[in-house]
This record gives sequence, C-alpha cells and structure tokens, in this order.
Amino acid sequence: MKITQEQTEDIEEIIRSINCSRNFECYKSGFRNLSKVKIFANGKLIECLEEDVRMCRLKFHFGAETTFCLCPLRSYIARNFHK
Repeated sequence: MKITQEQTEDIEEIIRSINCSRNFECYKSGFRNLSKVKIFANGKLIECLEEDVRMCRLKFHFGAETTFCLCPLRSYIARNFHK
C-alpha cells in the first residue's frame, strides 16, 4: 500500500498524541495487523470486533456486548485506507 507524505505526517502526529498499549502495531506492521472492526459513518464510528479488547485502553463499552474503538489512529486508518 502506498502512503503519501501527507498521510505519513498525519499518522506521525497522531502517534505523538496518544499512548498505545499495542505499541502502534497496526501502523508498524504496514496495516497488516489491524484490529478487527466494523466501520460506520465513513470511519467516524468504529465497533471493535476483537475478542480480547481488555488489552486496549482506547475503547468504550456500550451495553453488554458492544465495544467502540476510540483510537484516533485506528479511526484514521479506517477513514483513509478503508481497512
């Protein structure tokens, strides 16, 4: 996947602004090791489909079975790369 210089700069800015318990594996893996998500509203809302969401601190539980991803980097990847 080809990433533009502007996208790289955007991603680096996001990385500087958050603390990731997974050490930014989604980006460092070249977007191969992405958490499983369901994307709504063009990436503005992301439901986390991972079985073990306890590892991630950037989440919001809604009800007993729904967890939303609050990670700005994962959201950026969803919006810009449709992954």
